Amino acid sequence: MANGQGGPIAQLLKSKKEAFLSAVSGGKGVKEWVISVGNEAGDLDSMACAIGYAHFAAESASSNRQYVPLVLTARSDLHLRPENVLALSSAGISNDSILTIDELPSSRLSNLAAQFALVDHNVLLSMFRSDPSNVENEEDDKRVVSIIDHHADEGRHLDASPRLISPVGSCSSLVTSHFASSPNFSVPTPLADLLLSAIMIDTRLKPTSEGGKATETDVSAVNTLLPFSSFSASTSTTNLSTTSTSSSVLDALKAHNARLSSAKEDVSHLSGYDLLRRDYKEYAESTFRYGLSTVPLPLSTWLEKFSGSGEKKVEGLLEDTRRWMDERKLDLAGILTSYTHVKKSGQLGKHRRELLVLSRDERLNQVVFPGLERDKVLQLEEWKDYKDYGVQEGGKDGEKWKVWQQGNDKATRKQVAPALKALVLEAGGQAA
Repeated sequence: MANGQGGPIAQLLKSKKEAFLSAVSGGKGVKEWVISVGNEAGDLDSMACAIGYAHFAAESASSNRQYVPLVLTARSDLHLRPENVLALSSAGISNDSILTIDELPSSRLSNLAAQFALVDHNVLLSMFRSDPSNVENEEDDKRVVSIIDHHADEGRHLDASPRLISPVGSCSSLVTSHFASSPNFSVPTPLADLLLSAIMIDTRLKPTSEGGKATETDVSAVNTLLPFSSFSASTSTTNLSTTSTSSSVLDALKAHNARLSSAKEDVSHLSGYDLLRRDYKEYAESTFRYGLSTVPLPLSTWLEKFSGSGEKKVEGLLEDTRRWMDERKLDLAGILTSYTHVKKSGQLGKHRRELLVLSRDERLNQVVFPGLERDKVLQLEEWKDYKDYGVQEGGKDGEKWKVWQQGNDKATRKQVAPALKALVLEAGGQAA
């Protein structure tokens, strides 16, 4: 890995950030600026995409537009994503060169005159809308000038160009493939390393034909980036389709991904509050507001932070969730866990996922819970730790909650979110 100072790209990121903040704070016009921004979960893919898009778009721009990447994580919260911190430092890019959401004045977020390039999501977030409660404002929609994403298409911002939405393993692959056809395409080594980090942690380069997430687009993007990366230094061949001379490159990529994955999963020390917000997405449909938190450890690890009986431990976790719902003003909260089961022998078992849903609205209670249990993609089953804690569902005074094991351990938030959206709309009397 680069492990240097990031060279010119780090300096460019910092200068762009300073110029943009100066324009915002000084009351200067920012209409010529395009903010390249990922989704609110702030994962490595979103961060790498935002930085990559801003760099490539600026390099190929034929207009007076200026581009600045934005990370939707407060600087004080960057530690909640240790894999992001590691990927940046490994690429030699300092944290202070990145524009974070808390560096923008909150009073200006909804009336920034800048335009937006959305990466790793495809609908302008409410915080950037002139009226956050009105997601149908056409003038706000027009400020989205481009979209590159790999989530379900929400059907908005149809005039954006490019408007590239495709279900690949990593959005960083789409950003790379989109710009790779540009004349004199080149990638600074720190950026190549950062984009490769995102693709690796999202796909592990396991092909979809073998049950993985890596599509042909992902593999092609890796092959495009490798010659520009620090991983290519030890070999003369960097095409992963070869079997001999590329083995050292592949080994180096896998070793780096193992370090990133280890950092990502090292969250057991975090409080319940931090676990709920570190990888979080929020949604508003009909009259309801709800959020989904992805947590890379089993509920049992979280539950053992509390003392008392099994039921008291579960109540402790529910209290964490209620406080988060109060802060975010949510009608419903979902917790999606992802982990590798450890057998009693200490050996690693299969990958597993759990889903906990807590609702505070009778309309949601009646529709969401039976609807999720009927979902053929998620394949929800009885919680495997039910016997250890003695309870897996409950509720009173309009509140309802339940924990399930996911029969389909490959269904991530990308599958849970649209399934839940359809049910929330149904509860609100609207068609999906």
